[in-house]
Formats: sequence, C-alpha cells, structure tokens
Amino acid sequence: MSRDYTFECLVTMPRHELEEFSARMIGRMVPEDVMTEIFTFEQEEIDSEERLLSARLDAMLRMTAIALNETQQAFDDSEHAIQNSQRMTRLLLWHFYAIHSA
Repeated sequence: MSRDYTFECLVTMPRHELEEFSARMIGRMVPEDVMTEIFTFEQEEIDSEERLLSARLDAMLRMTAIALNETQQAFDDSEHAIQNSQRMTRLLLWHFYAIHSA
C-alpha cells in the first residue's frame, strides 16, 4: 500500500520516518546553494531571540514555498502525476508544521 500522507497516515506513522523522508524530499526539491542562501542570516536578523525566531520562520516559509513549487514539476512525468503531487504536498506541509512547532 502506498502512503498517501493524509491526516490518518501522518498520525499513525512513526515521526522519525516522516522527518527522514520529508527532509530527503526537501533536499531534492531545494538546491543546496539555495538552502545556504535562505538560511544565512544578517547580523541584525540574529541580534535578539525574537528576531532570530522570525528569521528562521521566514527561511522555513521560503524553503517550503520553493519545495511546493517544485513538487508538481517533479512528478509531471510520473504515471499518477496528480496523486503523487498531492501526496508530496501533504508531506511537505506536514514537515513545515512539525519542524516549526517542535
């Protein structure tokens, strides 16, 4: 059975498996140089804990947006393109929620 990453699937899967797979997916969707640029902060962005948290949230949002944008293109040529794009979109959104709320 293929995982669909709906709510029921997400709450029953071991968290470490979800974290591992979602991190691999983001690694494929967002190039390393882009990740470095997104997560490199200016000094004024890290002067206080509040500013650092804000900068990290902004970076996570940008990373997630890039990954989501690439998802459809990544699965365009697959046999079940729409279904695969939806599944990976759910996984990427879970990743953003889980990492940000951790």
